[in-house]
Amino acid sequence: MVRYIVDNKAGIVQEEKTVLNVFEKNIDRALKDGFPLSLYIAVGFFFFEGFQKIYPKLRELHERGLLKKFFLIMGPETRKTTKEILEALKNDASILDNEAFNFIKELYGEGKFEFRIFLDRNFHIKLYIFEVGNDIEIWVGSANLTEAGLEENIELIVPVDAPISEDKQLYKTFFSEIWKRSTDKVEKLKVIDIVKEASAENYLYLSPREFFAYLLKILKKERLLENIGIELDYLGKFQRATIDLIMDRMEKYGGCILANSVGLGKTDTACAIIKYYIDKGNKVLLIIPPILEKHWKRTLERVGIDEKYVTILSRGLLQKADFNCEKYSEYQLIVVDEAHHFRVSKSGTKQKSNRRKNLEEITKINENAHVLLITATPINISLVDLTSLIKLFERGKYLSAFEEEGISYLIKELERKVKKKEGIDENLIKMVRGISEIFVIRFDWLDIIKHFREDLMKIAGVNKVEPPEVEKVEFEYKKEIVNKVFDRVVDFLAKLNYEYTKLWEGEYKEDKNLIWWYKWRLYKRLESSLYAFKRSLEKMKKRNEFLIKIFLRKSERVSKTDLFSKDRLETILNTFSTLNKNQKNKVIRNMKEDIKEIEKMLKNVETAEKEAGEDSKLEQLLAIIKKENKPMLIFSESRDTVIYICKFLKENGIKKFTYAYGGGIEEGEEFYGEHIKELDKDKIQGEFNEGKYNIIVSTDILAEGINLPRADIVINFDLPYNPVKLIQRDGRALRLNNPKKIKIYNFVPEKSIDKELELFEKLKTRVELILAAVGLDFVIWSVEEGKLKKFSDKHRKRAARLIREWKELLATRTPEELKSRILTSVSKENKILKEFAEFFGISRETLEIYNRIFKKPIYTCFKSEKEGYWVVFKNKKNYLFAGELQPTELFKGGAKGKITRNDENAIGSLVKKEVEKRSLEILKTPKERDKISREIEKLLGKYLPDILPSFNSKAFSEKEKKEILSKLRRCENAPLWREEVTKKEVRELILRKVSTKYETEKPQIIAVIKYVKV
Repeated sequence: MVRYIVDNKAGIVQEEKTVLNVFEKNIDRALKDGFPLSLYIAVGFFFFEGFQKIYPKLRELHERGLLKKFFLIMGPETRKTTKEILEALKNDASILDNEAFNFIKELYGEGKFEFRIFLDRNFHIKLYIFEVGNDIEIWVGSANLTEAGLEENIELIVPVDAPISEDKQLYKTFFSEIWKRSTDKVEKLKVIDIVKEASAENYLYLSPREFFAYLLKILKKERLLENIGIELDYLGKFQRATIDLIMDRMEKYGGCILANSVGLGKTDTACAIIKYYIDKGNKVLLIIPPILEKHWKRTLERVGIDEKYVTILSRGLLQKADFNCEKYSEYQLIVVDEAHHFRVSKSGTKQKSNRRKNLEEITKINENAHVLLITATPINISLVDLTSLIKLFERGKYLSAFEEEGISYLIKELERKVKKKEGIDENLIKMVRGISEIFVIRFDWLDIIKHFREDLMKIAGVNKVEPPEVEKVEFEYKKEIVNKVFDRVVDFLAKLNYEYTKLWEGEYKEDKNLIWWYKWRLYKRLESSLYAFKRSLEKMKKRNEFLIKIFLRKSERVSKTDLFSKDRLETILNTFSTLNKNQKNKVIRNMKEDIKEIEKMLKNVETAEKEAGEDSKLEQLLAIIKKENKPMLIFSESRDTVIYICKFLKENGIKKFTYAYGGGIEEGEEFYGEHIKELDKDKIQGEFNEGKYNIIVSTDILAEGINLPRADIVINFDLPYNPVKLIQRDGRALRLNNPKKIKIYNFVPEKSIDKELELFEKLKTRVELILAAVGLDFVIWSVEEGKLKKFSDKHRKRAARLIREWKELLATRTPEELKSRILTSVSKENKILKEFAEFFGISRETLEIYNRIFKKPIYTCFKSEKEGYWVVFKNKKNYLFAGELQPTELFKGGAKGKITRNDENAIGSLVKKEVEKRSLEILKTPKERDKISREIEKLLGKYLPDILPSFNSKAFSEKEKKEILSKLRRCENAPLWREEVTKKEVRELILRKVSTKYETEKPQIIAVIKYVKV
């Protein structure tokens, strides 16, 4: 009586066994009792991979002389032609290795093994008869004799409970009748000869459709067939391609950065991914800025996601020091919008923000979750902005991919170079590109125009998008302002002491870098507007006067002020109180000197304004407004300039305008008698798009997270150095669902009033401060365009002079021309694989019938306009590609052809080149060694010079390197015999590691397309 179920241990009931266990039980019984065993089996196609599985036991049985008969009938489960059956048989037999085939041939020659094909009709029989001596055991059910049928699939076979032997003989009689109606020939070829020929092949041929079906399963790209939801049909193909790329990266590395250009629907794309996870029963955590909560909720609703299935966490809550991270566990997807706010811009810094620390803790708690970061600016002011975001993925089961592909090393090396301030050169930029190509997915407008024109028609109803027209507005002031203000500003800034910036945490310390930064920002206020510059001077004067009063009259109670934050003021006062008398007198004296200099400059500004009359920069702005007379956006970096422009517009009869800027509202601040209200982005967006206003004047507070497609004109009243800011500003007006030609006006100072270079030279500014001020894109442009080979203090003057050229570039180029193109774009392979799946009508349901496991590479042949190969191979657990995968439009049909010896050599060469290329790009051995590696190499050179070339520090773990070093150090004072023993141990340790390393690194070819020229 059987007391278990044979279901391949599906985990459904307690007592379970596999089909393979049934075979093993009967063979072991025959071996133990010494009885002969006969097997009579009738199954559907595929047999030989199952035979490969039971072959060792059968060999043992045969060697003991106990294998009496092995009769097998195979048949097609669905109706097939004899040619199709022949191909199927060949494919099945090609799974055999030489040893297994020789065993079959030996049994066949002795008359112990015979197999026939049933061709009369469909064949759904799964019958297993084991005859051990005089005892017959019969099993029937669902399992085919395949590797999956023996152990992997959920199958069910049950024993036939026949009480008398005559009943069991009926099954043998049934088998005999089927045997008589079967044949041992297919297409006039003997089955044994077909098996012989097929087993000798190194590659297994599949028809094109079958090839792509299996390839999608092997690569685990079933997701390319996923219909994410009928309600998401409005998504463009580029967005679906974005989803495919993101899912690939997240599954492999645990995370990905979505950086599609502004206006290309990052929120829509992310919501489609969220829906996919929710539909699979996964928990999703969404971390967003509070100001974008309404926008996200609207989009979630539009794609059919009920809010209750998504945990929405406001970014502001993460800033709390006592935030409870444990509350946010067991998530499978974590989505973070505006992720640039979570970067750590200084490599190795210990001063992380609370929001960064809390996000890190959440990702660690959910160590195997997928993390999707959304930002248009993964790199902003530092090269390590990018690596600090990517490090959020480096955890849990994804650590191995980071280490095996050398990504962890690349990140550490990049951060080390930045931290050591070695200067930025072409090699460093290449490292950033290499990392970003792996983790950052970015489509921009040029990609849509070039590769996804159908999306333009589908989403926007147009075939093309005209690039914006860009006009540089070179402004200059009247000579009175130039003489009294601009010609004197550099000397003025050089004299300023900025005393209150020197009082920090209990000590008086002059941070020249910080003081320079303040001075440079003050100069940029002047470049923005005279009004902003004057307001800043007035505030500085008030700050100094306020502090001097407190310093000289200690007993007086400190009144409430908006000049300093409460914490900052407390730090200044506490630090001042710790100074000695001479230091205090110096601080007060320097503050008084600053007040005098500020008063002189304020007087110059006021005098110049009176003498010059109207502000010529504002006059130029007014002329553009009147000339265009269209809905427009006016941007400035300065809040005071926004107020200044609005006052000017009101004075000049411009009525339908509004304004926006960030920061708190200063006490008593009014705009022509109207109290300034807190910013409401949604309200501004709605009222402008509905036509209540024709002009918005704003800081960069409206440069992201808001859509203003009604705007035809974008005016940059002052020019930020970061092109991303310009692209974001322009992107408010340029949206995919409303593509149109917009016009951009960029204000840039005329050379006679551009004093920035003079300021850099006068203050002897270090190159790293210039880079921090101007930004990374300026550095990349300078190096890649050959303007400067390396940024270092040695080239400070040249770097400063290039800034004028950079300004010219920003002022005259379109947003797309400004793209630094650091980031990756379209995955060709994913796009084409998806095309072929559609071309051959492959669905998820199709893949369910393709469940074989191949021991040999699969291949197919295409007719094409050019010959060649496309190869899928596995290296270090990763699937990689070599050669070119040709798109469906070049497909001219299937072709007959074998993989010849010449083909194998060409394929091997192609794979080798690809591996070498990737090794050079990603796993390049650094010139700099860590301290342990350098010492090992030194001692190897002394004691084992012949082994030194075999030592590659990257092949060894830290623990292994310490072990090698420890052994080598023993040689220093050891007796000769001990030294020789130790050297032998080190030699064996290194050579064993090298041998294992090369063995594991040998690429495994998985699949090949052979293109045969028409």
